[in-house]
Amino acid sequence: MSNGLSTMGRYPITVAALACAVLASCLGGPGIEPRYFSATAAFDANLEAAQPDADEVYLIELQPVRVVGHLRERMVWRDGAGEVGFREDRRWSEDPAGLLARGLEAALAAAPGVGAAPAAAEWSLSVTLEQFGELRATDTRAEVGLRATLVDRRGRVVLQRQFSASEPVADDDPGALVRALGAELADQVQLLLAAVEDELAARGVARTAFR
Repeated sequence: MSNGLSTMGRYPITVAALACAVLASCLGGPGIEPRYFSATAAFDANLEAAQPDADEVYLIELQPVRVVGHLRERMVWRDGAGEVGFREDRRWSEDPAGLLARGLEAALAAAPGVGAAPAAAEWSLSVTLEQFGELRATDTRAEVGLRATLVDRRGRVVLQRQFSASEPVADDDPGALVRALGAELADQVQLLLAAVEDELAARGVARTAFR
C-alpha cells in the first residue's frame, strides 16, 4: 500500500515538469542565433578598379536586377540532385540582389567599352541572379550563376547567355565560402560586360561619345 501511494505521488511532479517544458517551448526557448556575413569586401577587391581611357562607349540601360525566389537573406545550399536548403544560422548582411545591382553599376562605371545610360538607351541589359551559395557535390564549392539578356530598343534579343563559376572551399568554413562567392560574382560581372561589348562590336554597332 505504501509503495502504491509513493508511486502515485510522483505523477503530479512528472506532469508538472512536462507542462513546464511544453509551455517553455510554446513561449520560445533558446533558438539559433544567426551570424551575418558580407561578400562586399571580396567583391570590391576583385572588381577592376582602373577607370577606362576610352571616350566612346556603348551606352547600356541597366534594368533592375532579378533574383530567383530562394536567394534572399538566408544563405543557401544545394546538392547535385536539385535539393535546396537554407542555413538558419547564416545570413547575408546585404541581400545578394543588392550586391549584384551595386556591382553592375560599379562595373559599368569602370568598364573600358560600355557605360551606363540614364534611360531610353539603344541597348537594355537585364541580369538575373540564379545561383549564389554553397554547392554540395563530391566536394563543397562556392557557386555563382547569372543569366544576362541584352535587347535593342525594339525588344529584339541581341545576346542571351549564362555566366557561372564554382570554386572548391573548405567544408564548414563560412568565411572561405563568402570570400569565394564575392570574388566569383565580380569575375562573372566583368565577363558579362566584356561579352556585351564583344557582341556589339561584332555587329558593327557605333559607339557613343560619353567620357
